[in-house]
Amino acid sequence: MLRSLSATFHNAVPGIIVILHENSRTLLEYHGNAVAETRINMRCAAIDLGTNSARLLIGDRDLTGLATIRIEREIVRLGGGFTKDGGLSDIAQQRALSGLKRFSEIMKEYGVQQIRASATSAVRDAVNGPNFVERVLKETGIKLAVINGDLEGRLTLKGVI
Repeated sequence: MLRSLSATFHNAVPGIIVILHENSRTLLEYHGNAVAETRINMRCAAIDLGTNSARLLIGDRDLTGLATIRIEREIVRLGGGFTKDGGLSDIAQQRALSGLKRFSEIMKEYGVQQIRASATSAVRDAVNGPNFVERVLKETGIKLAVINGDLEGRLTLKGVI
């Protein structure tokens, strides 16, 4: 889970993770250990799908940083009913999908141009995690990037600082 409403972005280029950090209002791109700051005029959204909650941040990004437009949080308890053999339970998947569908509608309402979304340990550790990621894309249009534990920890620390 990322704190301070930092949110991880999925990027089409493997190995690149982009983060919207609400406190500093900057967009940071992580390329391995290197960090690059990017500022482009656009309305963007970040989604952090964690084990217990889903967070949405919508903001306008320009040359001066990020202006937060809207923040949403929904308790999804995606890890509820998790088992080693079965992975994510059907009811937990449904709760998460319901929240993500709501986020998708909000993003449409706000005219979001770029969406970046991440999923953390519950999806990463689930045997049915890849199927869930496909289902999310099919039902919501949201493409989740499943981040590894090391990156999740580094991003959490970055969000706290």
